[in-house]
Amino acid sequence: MTMFDDSRPVFKLDSADVDSLRRAGVILERDVAERPRVLTTGQLRYPDDLRMMGVQGRVVLRFVIGLDGRVEPSTISLVSADDAGFISPAREALRTARFRPGRVGGRPVRTLVNLPFDFKIRRRSRMTRIP
Repeated sequence: MTMFDDSRPVFKLDSADVDSLRRAGVILERDVAERPRVLTTGQLRYPDDLRMMGVQGRVVLRFVIGLDGRVEPSTISLVSADDAGFISPAREALRTARFRPGRVGGRPVRTLVNLPFDFKIRRRSRMTRIP
């Protein structure tokens, strides 16, 4: 387990974790017949200070999608982050996300997934006027 500046742990799954998840009725994304799909996410807020410094990066969060397509908040964990300043905005966007749950045999199942959040600065193009 690794820690970032915001003191949130970074979790890596081992075989005991996978067994524990299965006993809790959670299926890994790779093991479902139909993978979950993102329907909606919250607005991903780019931290102003990181934008002004030109910092870009990615955060990957791991979480369980419930039978209703909502994220189970207590299951959200950090897999990786290029900058600790991106973690909180990614978590906030995830809390309001909706998914089509993973399915096995056509029925929804609780599914453990990893989801990346990319923070990229879009450059505005400038038109040059030709006299």
